[in-house]
Amino acid sequence: MRPTVQPTELNELKGVHVAAKNSFLIHGGSTQSVNWEEYGIRITIPQGAVLPSDTVQITIAALVGGDFIFPEDTELVSAVYAINLSKPFLKPVKLEIQHCVSIETASHCKYLSFATAPSHKAPYQFKLVNGGNFVPNGGYGSIYVSEFCLWSLIEYVRTSISFFTNKSYYGQVMREVRRPGKEWLIKFLLCKDLNALKKHISEIFKNNEKTNDLYFSFEEENGCIEFCFDKSCPNGWSVKPYDTPIKVSQRAIDDYGSMSPPNFPERKIKITAEPGKGADELNHPVTMRGIKSDNMELNI
Repeated sequence: MRPTVQPTELNELKGVHVAAKNSFLIHGGSTQSVNWEEYGIRITIPQGAVLPSDTVQITIAALVGGDFIFPEDTELVSAVYAINLSKPFLKPVKLEIQHCVSIETASHCKYLSFATAPSHKAPYQFKLVNGGNFVPNGGYGSIYVSEFCLWSLIEYVRTSISFFTNKSYYGQVMREVRRPGKEWLIKFLLCKDLNALKKHISEIFKNNEKTNDLYFSFEEENGCIEFCFDKSCPNGWSVKPYDTPIKVSQRAIDDYGSMSPPNFPERKIKITAEPGKGADELNHPVTMRGIKSDNMELNI
């Protein structure tokens, strides 16, 4: 049997970075669900898993980095979750974890797997678990489990398989007011772990405004995303990138995201306005190259 996280262990985990922690009460007598989709996890508890007169508390910690060791030729494609029960369930429950891989066909599903590790000592050595279910165009994997410790999703890495060029990435545009009505700083932040980026933004960019978000994959393996400023600005406005061209490679996003704690490559532009010399508001399109996305243009 794999070790189960004991009631005090979530507070005693060493070498991890906690994005968020939450607790849920499960009452016996009917099927119930835990839907913490903001952090990419769902648990369905069937009728009979808890006695009608009983209550079980589930505590979940979403981890965005830590002293983790994954099997060779695999990489993490989800957050890591430490899950604690106040008492064991009487039946297996359905665990669902969100991943960041674009699954286009049923044959691609075999490259994803659940992985678990005991939680009593760092480094946390993950092992593959058979029995997970993945579906094309689905953002979650599911598995029935009866024991809880550390859980995650991994994918097998084979650079010769074109499927892996379709990994999903995320971007967030932040706006900082430097001089009210006159100067702004725009930051493009890029990542492969949306939960980690949310945590980073909440801690570092408390005084910034979120303006746009982006969900994309790269057109080519080890490609780049390039932000293009092809159109002229309205009279009275200036948009100046700090670097030219403004591009970020897939490798850079992956490498930054593998840091502990994770980091995020960013690109900056400065916007200035001369009051009274043009339009009161700026609506400037920024097109993108090298990626596939439902939205290939951002307005800043």
